[in-house]
Amino acid sequence: MADMQSYIREFQAPRSCYRPSVMWFWNDEIRKDEITFQLEQFLSQGIYDFFIHSMYGLTLDYLSDEFFDLIRFTVAEAKRLGLKFWIYDEFNWPSGQAGGKVIEKHPWARACAIQKTDGRKAGRSWQADCEGELMSAVLLREAELAGQAGQTEQAAQAAQAAQAVQAQDVTARVERTDGRLVINLRDDEEGRVQFFCKDPLKAVLATAVWGKYSTNQGGLCDLFNAEAAGEYLDLTYGGYKKAVGDEFGQTVIGSFTDEDYPSSPFEIGEGRVPWTPGLDRIIFERYGIDIKPCLYMLYRPSRTEMEIKVKNMFWSTLKELYFQNFVRPLAAVCRENNLILTGHFQGGGGFAWDATEIGNIFEGLTLMDAPGFDAVAPMGWIDRPGFSTLIASRIRTVCKYYQKSRVICESFSGSGWHFTFEDMKRVTNLLLLGGANNIQYMGAYYSLDSGRKILPMGYPPSHGYNNPLFAWYHDMADYIAGPSYLSAVTQSTGRILVFIPLAEAKQRIDLNEYLIQDYLKPEFSIRSVDEVLENLFDAFLRLGIGYDFVPEELAPEIEIGTGALTLKGFTYDTVVFPDMEYSREEVIKLYGVLKNSGVRILLINREPHLAVESGKDFGQSGALSLENQAGDLVLYRDGPVSLIKNQAPTIDPDHFRSLVQMLISRDHALPGFEPEGRVFAIQRENADIGVCFLVNDEDREVTVHLSSDIPGLKLFSARGKALEPETAAGQITFRMDPFSLVVGISDRESGSAGEDLVMEKPEKPDKPEKQLEGEPDARPENEPHLLDVGNLLEFRPLEENKLLPQVYLSFPGQAGEHSDACKRIAFDDDLPEALDLGQPYSVKFIFTVRDPIDPLYLNLEVGDVEAIRVNGHSLDCRANARIWGVHNWRQNIAGLVQTGANEVILDCRLPDWKMLHKIPYGFLSGAFLVREDQIAGEGPLVGPGDLSRQGYPYYSGQARYSLDYTCHSGDAQQVVIDIDSCSPLEITVNGVRVKRLLWKPFRADITAFLNKGRNKVDLTITESYANLFSYKVKSGIQAVRILTSEKK
Repeated sequence: MADMQSYIREFQAPRSCYRPSVMWFWNDEIRKDEITFQLEQFLSQGIYDFFIHSMYGLTLDYLSDEFFDLIRFTVAEAKRLGLKFWIYDEFNWPSGQAGGKVIEKHPWARACAIQKTDGRKAGRSWQADCEGELMSAVLLREAELAGQAGQTEQAAQAAQAAQAVQAQDVTARVERTDGRLVINLRDDEEGRVQFFCKDPLKAVLATAVWGKYSTNQGGLCDLFNAEAAGEYLDLTYGGYKKAVGDEFGQTVIGSFTDEDYPSSPFEIGEGRVPWTPGLDRIIFERYGIDIKPCLYMLYRPSRTEMEIKVKNMFWSTLKELYFQNFVRPLAAVCRENNLILTGHFQGGGGFAWDATEIGNIFEGLTLMDAPGFDAVAPMGWIDRPGFSTLIASRIRTVCKYYQKSRVICESFSGSGWHFTFEDMKRVTNLLLLGGANNIQYMGAYYSLDSGRKILPMGYPPSHGYNNPLFAWYHDMADYIAGPSYLSAVTQSTGRILVFIPLAEAKQRIDLNEYLIQDYLKPEFSIRSVDEVLENLFDAFLRLGIGYDFVPEELAPEIEIGTGALTLKGFTYDTVVFPDMEYSREEVIKLYGVLKNSGVRILLINREPHLAVESGKDFGQSGALSLENQAGDLVLYRDGPVSLIKNQAPTIDPDHFRSLVQMLISRDHALPGFEPEGRVFAIQRENADIGVCFLVNDEDREVTVHLSSDIPGLKLFSARGKALEPETAAGQITFRMDPFSLVVGISDRESGSAGEDLVMEKPEKPDKPEKQLEGEPDARPENEPHLLDVGNLLEFRPLEENKLLPQVYLSFPGQAGEHSDACKRIAFDDDLPEALDLGQPYSVKFIFTVRDPIDPLYLNLEVGDVEAIRVNGHSLDCRANARIWGVHNWRQNIAGLVQTGANEVILDCRLPDWKMLHKIPYGFLSGAFLVREDQIAGEGPLVGPGDLSRQGYPYYSGQARYSLDYTCHSGDAQQVVIDIDSCSPLEITVNGVRVKRLLWKPFRADITAFLNKGRNKVDLTITESYANLFSYKVKSGIQAVRILTSEKK
C-alpha cells in the first residue's frame, strides 16, 4: 500500500530506470577509446540503458572473437560507469539470422516461399518460367476467376463459389522443358493454368546487405524449423553467454529481439506465401488434407467453405510451428539466463503483417517480459487516426492480463535532421497514450560517415554526441521519465472489450497484392480492417474512453452474466466486433449468447457468422433496423445490438466519432472530459491511485474541462509542475500549451500499491546535476504592456560558420589522369550503380572566397579518401579529428586559398562491399559570412530573423543573442520575456541561468532575476544539422517581446 503523495514524489523525481534508453548503432570501425567516449556522453545526458545494435558499416566480423572482445570491454566500461547493457540479438534486422551465419553454415536452413505463376497460353498449352520445385498446377475456369458479365453481385458470388470446388489438379501432367513448365490441355478442357513452385527467399531487407560483413548475404533463416532456430540461438545467445555470461542479470540485464519473422515482408504478396519443407506432411497429419492442390486458395479472399478451412489450417499450422520452434525457445533461453526479454515482432503496423508474418502478435507479446513496438519514421504517419494504436492497444491489454509493467518503443528514427524537440515531444505524448513507458532513442550512430546521415539509409537524426542537439537530451529525458513511471505502476482501465479481427484478416487478404507497397491504399484487400480500428481507437481517445483489445483465442475464458461479462478477472459491459465476418467458432457462439445477455454490442461493417475452423455459416440476425445516418455511415439497431456500416471507400472520422459517442455510455469516459480541438485522454489505475494522461495534439493552446468530482484530483505538467486550474460549477478548467501533456493523479480506496514488475534496476548511479525546471512560465498575471525588443538584439555565433562547396564527380582517364568531364552532384546523391566495387573516382569541391579568412578550415570524411589536393597542394589525408565519426579530417587551409575560385580534389576509392555509398561529405568553416554562397568577411551584427538569410545558411551548433534591458519599476512590476524561436534556447539574466526551453511557448518570467536599472539578457540557441545537411529549414530567433504588467 502507498499513499497518493508517495506516487507524486516519485513522479516528480523518478528513478533512472524510467528515463529513455538508446539503441547504439555500431556501424564503423569500433575502437575502445571511442566506446568509452560515447558511453560517457550517454551518461552526461541521463541515458543509463543502451542496446548495442550491430549494423551495416561494421568493419569486423559479427559474432567473431574480435567482436566479443569489444563486447567484453563495453560491458566492463558500462559497469564502471553504472550503465546497463542490453543485448541486441542480431546484425541489422530481422532477428533470427545470426548475421547470415546460420544459412552460411547450413544452406538447407534458408527460408522459402511458394510462388504462384500465371501460365502463358500458347495454343492448347500453358507455360511458365519457374526455377523452383513444382508443388502443384491447377486448371481454373475463366468464369471462376472473374465472374460472368451481367450477373448481380450475389449471383456472381454464388456462381464463383459453386465453380471454385471444381478446380482441377493437373500437376501430374506438367513437364519441364528447357527450364519451363509446360502442360497441354485436352480438347474438352478450358480455363487457365496456375503453377505453384517452392523457391528460396531471395533476399533479406535491403539494409541488411549494406555492410562489409554482410555483403551478398542472401535469404532468411527458416524459423519454422526447430534445428535452424536452435542454431541461431546457440550462435547468438551462446556467444554472448560465453563472453559476458557472468554479468547476465547484473550489468547485462536483457535482450532486444527485433522484428522476428520467418518470411520477409518484402517478398510476401505478389503471388508469394511462406513455406517450410514438410509443411504439407504436417498439415495432412493434423487435418487429413493434401494442401498442395489447394495452394491456389491461399492467394485471394475466401469464397467457399473449403477455402475458409484451407486458409485457417495453413496459417494456423505455420503460426504454431513458428512459436513452437523459435518464439518459445527464445523466451526460455532468456528466462534461463536471467535476461529480460524485450523487443517487438513484425506485425504491429497492421493486420496484413500480423496475418502473414508472426501469425498472432498478441500471443508473441505475452511471452516477452517487456513487450514492445516500434514507431519509426513517426512524422510520416503521426496525423493518421489512431497513431500506433493497432499495436499499442494489444500491448496495453497484454500488460493488464499478464502482469507486465514495462512497454518499450523504439522511435524518433527516420525523421530527418529537421526533427525538432517539439516533434519529439509530440511523438512521446502519443506513445505514452498508447502505453509505452520505456521510450527508446533509435538510435545513436557510432559514426555518421558516408550515407549514415542521409535518408532513407541513415535513419537520421542520430541521438548521440554527433548531433548538436544532444546537449539537450537530459532535458528531454526529464520530460519523459515521470509519466513513464506512472504508466509503469498502473494499468489501463475500461469496460469495453474490442476483439482483434485476425481471423478476418487472414481470410480476406489478397496475396496477389504486394504488401509492402499496397497495404496503405484504400483498395487494399484488408485496409478496411485497419481503418475501422484506427478510427475506433481515435474516437475512444478523443472521448476519454478506456478499452481492452483482446484476441479471439481468449473467447472460451469469457464468463457471461446479466448485462456484463468477465475476462481475466476484469468486468466489461460492452463488446465491439470490428469488421468481423469470419472468426473462430467460439467467438461466433459467444456473439449469439451475448445478444440475449443485456451486454451492449457494437458491430462495425459486418456481423460475425463464418467459422474459420469448419467454414460453417452460422447465419446473420437480419433483425437490425435503420436508425440513423451520418454522411456515408449508417446506423442499425436492435435493442443492445448496434451496427455501424460504412458505405464509402473510406471512413469519415468525424461522423464515425459522433456515432460512437452516441452509442457508448458517457460513464465510460473520463468524468467531465470536454476538450476543444484535437485532445486525447487515457485513464490508468492501480489499487491506490487513478492516473489520466491528457494530450493536446494541436499547434495551439486549448481549453479542457474535467469534473471536479474526481477524488483528490491533482494536475501536473509532464515534468511534475503542479498546475492551478480554475474550479467552478462542478468543473475544473485549464489551458493546455501546444502539443503538451497534462497528468492527472487522483486518490482511490486503499489497497496494495501498484508494483513495477519488470526492468527494475539495481542501485542507480548518481545522476548528473538536474537542469532547472524547463516548463514555460504562464502569461503575465494582469494585462501586459508589450515591447518588441528584437531590434535591440545583438547576435554572436559561438561556433564556426559553415559553407557547403559545389561538388563534382569524375573518373580516371585513360592515362591515369582525371577526366575534365565532371558531373555536378549533391552530397546526398548515390554514387552511380555502374561504378564497380573497389573502383577509384574523384570528387572536386569548388568554393569562392571574396575576403581572405584565417583560419579557414576544411572538414572532411576521409574513410574512402586516398589523396587530398587543395589548389594543387597535396595534404596528408589521415584521419585527425572527431566531427561525427571515426574517419574525419580537419585542417586550416587559409595559406593555400586564394581570392576567387578554389578547388579541392579528393582521390577516392569505392569500398569493396555493397552499400548505397555516398561521396565523402565536406564543408568549410571559420569566422565568415556566406554571401551568395561565397565566403565573405564578417559584416554587421545580425538581429532576429532567419539565420539562413543573414549569412548563416548552413549554421549548426550554439549561437547567442544578447539584449540590454533597463528595468525601471523594480519589485512592483512583473516582467515576462516571450521569444519566437525555431530552436531550443537557454535564457540567462545577469549571468544567472533562468530557464532552458526546448519548445514553444518560449516564455519565461524573469522578474526575480532583474536588477533595477540595466540588465544583460542572453538567449543561447542550438541549431541542428538540418541546414548543413540540406533540409533548408528556418533557423534562429525570429522575434523577442518583453511583457510587463503590475503585480497582483
